[in-house]
Amino acid sequence: MAQVVLGTAGHIDHGKTSLVKALTGTNTDRLAEEKKRGMTIDLGFAYLNESITIIDVPGHEKFIRNMAAGAANIHFGLLVIAADDGVMPQTREHLDILTLLGVNKGIVALTKTDLANDDEWLDLVELDISELLDNQGFDSISIHRINNLTGEGVEGLKSDILSMAADYQATSTSLQFRLNVDRVFSKIGFGTVVTGTVQNGSAQKGDDIEILPSGIKTKIRGIQTHGGATNTVETGDRAALNLAHVKSSDLTRGTVLTTPDCLQATNRILANISLTKATDWIIKNKQRLRFHFGTSEILGRVSGKKLEKGQSGNVIIDLESPVAVAMDDRFVVRSYSPMNTIAGGLVIDPKPIGKWSVLKSRATNLPVDSKERFKYLVNEDWKAPKSRKEWQSLFFISKEILDDWIVELKIIESDGGILYSTIGLENGKKDLKYILMNLIKRIHFDLLLARMVF
Repeated sequence: MAQVVLGTAGHIDHGKTSLVKALTGTNTDRLAEEKKRGMTIDLGFAYLNESITIIDVPGHEKFIRNMAAGAANIHFGLLVIAADDGVMPQTREHLDILTLLGVNKGIVALTKTDLANDDEWLDLVELDISELLDNQGFDSISIHRINNLTGEGVEGLKSDILSMAADYQATSTSLQFRLNVDRVFSKIGFGTVVTGTVQNGSAQKGDDIEILPSGIKTKIRGIQTHGGATNTVETGDRAALNLAHVKSSDLTRGTVLTTPDCLQATNRILANISLTKATDWIIKNKQRLRFHFGTSEILGRVSGKKLEKGQSGNVIIDLESPVAVAMDDRFVVRSYSPMNTIAGGLVIDPKPIGKWSVLKSRATNLPVDSKERFKYLVNEDWKAPKSRKEWQSLFFISKEILDDWIVELKIIESDGGILYSTIGLENGKKDLKYILMNLIKRIHFDLLLARMVF
């Protein structure tokens, strides 16, 4: 059975942590402050069985950055809503974050039914939840009523989680290893340990690894998954990696671990941004915003046309700190102050190069669809064609995906592995013809001048 990561979502005091404890027996509130205040502040982790991890997230609006970091590492959402409150502000915001990151499926737990012991009220709350899910495009396989006093409903919820997980198989667009770090700590006798969910590829004990954005290179000394030692982890697995010869201060939540030299840190990307339908915010040119890439939060400014609720558009994003992202990574956009989730984004060029005028034109014209974007770039960059390997690296995709694109788009490959299109070939012929004509004119002029002199 493939590993599955389930993440809670929901408003503060709706019973997320209590539900995780009922399901797993683990209290995920590990910090002294969390226990003192009775409120989840940071991410918590628990195992439902040997294949299913549950990440518990804080519900308070002040800790949305931690929630977003947790959501970046999950496959399904467990939306928790208290029966006595119903849908609340962070219910909506958490659901926004899930769907903006591409987490569009999960289960709903309607908790604290003992506080609203009225079937008609519960039916109305469920109707409200169903309407919210439909509007957000979130597919819930079921809604479970949970009695927090008796535990009634927990076993049914657990059964549905197991069924959902049994049908899931993680897929990866790239064979290159990548993991977004969500926790860093030191363990006596071992050294630095990081945890996260494997986003792409696989890694083995002894493999070389690169830490981004710092660029530090190290080795994987040991690997654990679900509390047990293993030699290999792959896409979708929760992993704890023991890293050699690095200090815990060299890493933090938001660090990315990759196969060496497969990604580059950058302070500028091109992206497509889509504002949520409910936001009242307007994104303006040069506006300062918060960007959640993977498990990191980075401040930056957008350059592009004004965008309002429900609108989408391509923009240039200049970041205040370097980030390691790949083509087609999803991210969340939040306002600078006050902090609200206002949009989702898609990376359409992780390392744009060129003058500002060139970047503005490219940002405007780049297609959102990956295959069409590849076609556009092959045609547009005909003067500097790339090899198969370079395109594979830029799009962070496997050889098989690139092969399919080449066939479908009728891209031509030279004997040396350079890819180009018929449009690029024609442009090259025209350019060469222009150069030759100018050269001939120059020769004729020089011959005429020589005759006049002699």
